[in-house]
Amino acid sequence: MGAQTAENQMRIYMGLFAVDTSMPLITWGPQLMSRFTRELPQTLLGLGVATVSNIAWQVDRVEYYGGATVSSGRFWNSGAIALGNYITGNRTLRADPNNPLFQHEYGHFLQSRASGLRYLFDYGIPSLISAIAAGRSDISHDHSLFFTEQGANKMAYTYFYNKYGRRLRWNFDSNPIVNETWLQEFHQNRGYNANDRFLYRSPTSPTRTPNQPRVAHSVANQRNDNQRIDRGISSDLFTIYR
Repeated sequence: MGAQTAENQMRIYMGLFAVDTSMPLITWGPQLMSRFTRELPQTLLGLGVATVSNIAWQVDRVEYYGGATVSSGRFWNSGAIALGNYITGNRTLRADPNNPLFQHEYGHFLQSRASGLRYLFDYGIPSLISAIAAGRSDISHDHSLFFTEQGANKMAYTYFYNKYGRRLRWNFDSNPIVNETWLQEFHQNRGYNANDRFLYRSPTSPTRTPNQPRVAHSVANQRNDNQRIDRGISSDLFTIYR
């Protein structure tokens, strides 16, 4: 094991104790407690993916942001995956709220924080199946429109916009939010005119028309994600602030 690999591995292990320090101090303990209890399955899987990738020389750097441990490198010539607080991806990934790949994967991190033990069944496994289906040439399926991905985008957009406001450069091409009514209400609730188009660009596109059954399934789950956001996920002290 080379020096860089050893350093990366140490940082990966230290990521077990990384917390979102931008949140109130009272939440730091519960964040760690959640990681080693209700988020333990996905935390161990995420640690395993990051460790195996690093040992196989697939990781160039390890960074931290808002409780997430972000490993980037060759990553088997793939995109990225978020499991627990571990986000592992290719060289385009950076622990930066304006990085398109990180924006989306951080949304999955927030889903894990909110759903705990349900994460793998509610989001992780369905997302994996959707990604596999999208990679098949005999199936017309847009992974970015699947309910798990739309939920991740909305949760991340809420978190980052509440934190950075208009300084946020959300990439709607890479991370579309197809429910424009949700976007309009989101900005109206923050005192902006829904017709202020400079706030966001319409993410809808004629090429992004999913079939009806998938739309119905997505809308139902998007509604659940909206309710979690509106409640601020206060039940487990991990509040997404308005």
